[in-house]
Amino acid sequence: MGCKQSTTTAELEPHGEYEIEARPSRNTSQISNASEMTDVDADKHHDRLLKLQELDKATKIPFILVELRGCGDEDGYIEICGKDEYGVYEALDNFLQSQWHCKRMDAGDMKKNTPVPFCDKLYRWKEYRAQGSDGTSNMGLATMQLVDFMCNTLCWTLGVINGGNVGAHGEIREQQVIFKAPHPMNMVAGHIMIELRSAGYIEVCGTDREDMDILHNYLLENFNAKPERGHEQFCNRYYSCGDNIFKERGKAGENNLGLLTVQMCDAVVDKLHGWSLVTMNGGNYGEAGTHREQQLVFRCDHHPLREAPHLMVELREAGYIEICGRDVEGIYDKLGHFLEQEWKCSSGVELREAFCDKKFKWKSKDFTESAAELTEFFHKQGWQMQVCSQGTVKIKGNPDSREQQMLFRPGASDHGVAEPHLFFELYTGEGDEELFAKHVTQVLGNQTILIKPVGDCSKALAEFDRFATEYLGGGRDETQDGSIKYHVDCFLSRGITDNNLGSWTMRFCDFMVDRLGWSFVVCNVCNLGASGEIREQQLVFRFDGERREIPAVKVDASTLNWTLFPGLKFPGYWRTQDVMKLKKTYQTVACEHEEIEALQQIFDHTFKRVLTRDRV
Repeated sequence: MGCKQSTTTAELEPHGEYEIEARPSRNTSQISNASEMTDVDADKHHDRLLKLQELDKATKIPFILVELRGCGDEDGYIEICGKDEYGVYEALDNFLQSQWHCKRMDAGDMKKNTPVPFCDKLYRWKEYRAQGSDGTSNMGLATMQLVDFMCNTLCWTLGVINGGNVGAHGEIREQQVIFKAPHPMNMVAGHIMIELRSAGYIEVCGTDREDMDILHNYLLENFNAKPERGHEQFCNRYYSCGDNIFKERGKAGENNLGLLTVQMCDAVVDKLHGWSLVTMNGGNYGEAGTHREQQLVFRCDHHPLREAPHLMVELREAGYIEICGRDVEGIYDKLGHFLEQEWKCSSGVELREAFCDKKFKWKSKDFTESAAELTEFFHKQGWQMQVCSQGTVKIKGNPDSREQQMLFRPGASDHGVAEPHLFFELYTGEGDEELFAKHVTQVLGNQTILIKPVGDCSKALAEFDRFATEYLGGGRDETQDGSIKYHVDCFLSRGITDNNLGSWTMRFCDFMVDRLGWSFVVCNVCNLGASGEIREQQLVFRFDGERREIPAVKVDASTLNWTLFPGLKFPGYWRTQDVMKLKKTYQTVACEHEEIEALQQIFDHTFKRVLTRDRV
């Protein structure tokens, strides 16, 4: 896709004050029933994609999304969406075909006589492996191999890992991995994934042996873990846990995975020097969706929060809110007062065997609005939302009972200040069962985009309103409780797996980050419906101040014209042979000790303390 600047930056700027003009809701996008795509629909969607290219002439922070989909053993697909900056598409193409032996497929194009494309690149992936009925697969291992290549080789920054399960038993896995703007520090920043599986196992994927050995000893002592060989095709290290480590009870989805997650996060930042949590991804599988998986990805980036503890708030549609983590700075009393006064929750829930540290009863309400209100509360206490994930579980009386986990840490924001946030909920809508079976393109019914602002977001909301109406064909509803809803018809599907949600996720990131200069915080998907075919994507952005535009890198610099360089002498300290032989245009190398000391002197004299979740 790419993100380029439009011909005139004023095209999307509202006139006068930053307010959304009052206009009647339009009915053009309010499709209540799914329908097979007609030629007229196809032309409209092609025109919409072409019109979006008006915005693609400059960038502040490029994004790219790689979606891994495992449909069964040796049966997988890979989709790529986003900006082709710095030659990333060609590099990924070489990696996927040479390392994973993928086969490139036709993803479609902008021609009106072709199917509407759902992604920019598409590959057949037969090296996806799955085994048994307990959820064992190599999705985590493959994800980390991709992360190592994108970060340590191409220097892109890992932003989010987000996934869900599709199929009657959650057997089809979908994993979105989002990267953003290359940064040279990524070349030396390691990553480790720890996957907690309620079936009684822990999987570890990574390449940093020394820190993985420290983690190994921690698992043996605290999780009664036993290392097992023979699982190397699924992960780097595999552990079976002792009895009563992972606990579940009742028919309302109660479990202790949140408690174990917080314990693991605190242990990693305490025991592994310089490591911090980057992203968290929860999943459910099994006929009732009660078997849970939690992927935790850590990076050695010497985050300024260091050993600051984690606090998890889990919202459960079954009627409970669970709190896990240490009571730092009296946060339990402050949070309890907020929940009781603002949400009318009741405390004092009797805990038989504690699956959490504090529990409240509540009357469930919209999760996106609830997540936004919680984020605002914590920011005013000096805490910042780091990551969040959501999923569904089947309970008595509700086949799609939602659960959302949110992790906060203290010290990343000023007390009494709530930075502007925008929470987006992309509801892709419901499909027709017969059309799913035919695997034809269908325009899903009842599609909506819900926005919940935190703080003063009036300028961004006004600009997004024009984006939604002019580029998405959206019709806006009257606001209620500070939320804004748009009815759209941009989400499409072929079968229960193929869809264009990833493509639109990147488009939202393009607009919010590249056009408006906001920071991308997190995204998570919730799969609904009998087979998880209904998707709801939650995107969170935060305003951290203005960003400057940088030129889009579209020139192909992957090869050099050798006829221009006969007799060229390279600096004496250059040592990369491929560059010196003109086989590569550049190569990122690690600094030597003297260079590090010189850079440290520069940093010591120019340092300004800025707390940020990522480097970009």
